[in-house]
Amino acid sequence: DDESKERVNVPKKKIFVDEMDDEDETSSQFAMSFSMDPVRIFPYSNGFESRLGWTNDRVGDDFDWNRRYDSTPSSGTGPFGASEGYYYAYIEATGNTPSKRAILTSPIFDMSGLSSPEITFDYHMYGSDIGTLYVESSTDGGASWSRISTFSGNQGYAWYPHSIFLTRNVDRVRFVGTTGPGY
Repeated sequence: DDESKERVNVPKKKIFVDEMDDEDETSSQFAMSFSMDPVRIFPYSNGFESRLGWTNDRVGDDFDWNRRYDSTPSSGTGPFGASEGYYYAYIEATGNTPSKRAILTSPIFDMSGLSSPEITFDYHMYGSDIGTLYVESSTDGGASWSRISTFSGNQGYAWYPHSIFLTRNVDRVRFVGTTGPGY
């Protein structure tokens, strides 16, 4: 099926925004790197099983996305694990409130040969002070961004699948997690 071969598959399982409390244990920070050679082989899939695989921005954000394999350390927030596999990406609000941003950016894609590119992922946003998750795309290598999807506030205790059709000239996608008023 040609349509399924054109998906840009961002782990269809592991994107979520989390709030943490003061009892949170310090999470490891992961340094990310990426190749400047564009991804041209599709379907493209990138899970968090061995590393984040996307880049934590160093400019324009306040803190980083992290990778975790079990439940979040604070009660009343986050999932008990990934929607599939073992690891998921999350942001930690402890010390990062209010309205602080964490940005996770894809490698560069060359989707010019695809007729209907699509990004698919699952997200989890559970807790009383959850902020906002924005999905943004770029057509100029990340010099400018357009918002293509927004999720705000407590979504309940579940992983939710989401798909977004992209234009063929999109060359990057990013997730921007913004913390809520507390943790």
